[in-house]
Amino acid sequence: MFYRKAMPYKRVTKTRTLIADFSGGINAFADENLLPFKYSPLAYNFYCKNGALTHCKGIDRLNLAGGQIQPLSADIIKLYFYRRYDPQLGESCDKLLAYCADKNMYYIDIDGGGEFTQLLGVQFEKAPSGINYRLNGEDVIILCSERDCMTVWNGSSPPYRVESAPFISSMCVHYERLFATVDGEKASVWFSDDLDPTNWDISLEGGGYIEILGEKGSLLKVIKFLDYVYIFRSYGISRVTAYGEQTDFSVITLYTSSGRIYPDTVSVCGDRIIFLAQDGIYSFDGLKTAKILSGIFPLLRSQDNSNAVSAYYNGCYYLACRIDFEEDESGQNNALIEYDISSGSCAVIKCGDISSLTVIAAESFNALAVAVRGENADKVATICSDNALFGEPLKKCWKTPWTDLGCPDKFKVIREISVCSDGEISAEIYTEDFCRNLYFKGGQCFVKVNLRCKKFKLHFYSETAKARIIRPLICADII
Repeated sequence: MFYRKAMPYKRVTKTRTLIADFSGGINAFADENLLPFKYSPLAYNFYCKNGALTHCKGIDRLNLAGGQIQPLSADIIKLYFYRRYDPQLGESCDKLLAYCADKNMYYIDIDGGGEFTQLLGVQFEKAPSGINYRLNGEDVIILCSERDCMTVWNGSSPPYRVESAPFISSMCVHYERLFATVDGEKASVWFSDDLDPTNWDISLEGGGYIEILGEKGSLLKVIKFLDYVYIFRSYGISRVTAYGEQTDFSVITLYTSSGRIYPDTVSVCGDRIIFLAQDGIYSFDGLKTAKILSGIFPLLRSQDNSNAVSAYYNGCYYLACRIDFEEDESGQNNALIEYDISSGSCAVIKCGDISSLTVIAAESFNALAVAVRGENADKVATICSDNALFGEPLKKCWKTPWTDLGCPDKFKVIREISVCSDGEISAEIYTEDFCRNLYFKGGQCFVKVNLRCKKFKLHFYSETAKARIIRPLICADII
């Protein structure tokens, strides 16, 4: 009698894994082997706030109300907005100033356009701080640096220097006094005479200083916020109460940081202050701090962000900083983070080395002015809706985390991948020891893969100006 012997075979399970949305955004904090597909350990130049991957903003030349700005003859280091009302003309005559690598200042009328004009009679060894002030019935801009004397300009007469003023590194206006951090005085905040920021004579009726003791480090930046003066130190925040007479001024310490605070990242954002420190990105409400953007911060942690700068514009906190893109890159800042205050959404824009962010809030014009180092350093730029750098589309990237499809001990054969996209995209599929390039021509496109592995991840790329990627589908056999 003969018995039929069944041949052994491996059971195959067919799976279809859909990336339903990308709304998780960037999460570089968690181990990428544990992340769901809606998160990315690293992505740039994509929005994901509506679930799809869509192009984010870019950088283009700034056109003022009066026309396009011509490039300067020297590289732009920092930009300043000068709000000025001309009583003789009875209208606003706002200006944009630029400090350049030749140590000179230049200006242009917001309603004019055309070419910059050099501000004669003044040079700065270091990029100064600038502030608007109404002095003796005139709107002036005050320019100071920790290496140069205070300079005051009323927009029409030649600027003049205030030799008696200290060398100021940062300043703010509070109840018509100028409060400032001063070079060489790392434990004192100085203040000018009431109604006269050019008078720094120390007296009970004039100017003076407040010595702030403690172990929170040097005084870096002063900010006017919620009717107080806040002092950002190397490792903490202090608050100055300064109403009326000097004898009533007082100081308290509110916050101690374990990481050094980067002063040029401190920006008032509506009802809060946001800043970058070595140990995180923080939101400060005037009394207490809270960490934000914890998923993105690991990309910044290992980088030198001493040159990072920020600004608040149209409900968003913009932070030009240095991020680890897993590539060797030159320049001081290589990314611009856009954080929407109301929605909490965030995007990383990889768009060149930004050295300055300045909000233009004129009567006739509103924009975020940007200075970019490198090839386009002589051009005044701004944020634009297209993901491009001066007209050239930027490369967009979304990297998925690793996945084993829930079966770590079994092999998978990736049969095909389909993607719906606007415009062509490329992709890379990585296994434990292999990488294959894929190409999707646009629309609903299927690509055969037939790749055996135990785990894999995908990198999506697009250089289409208005890219859009939705619902990638991965078809695989689990053996």
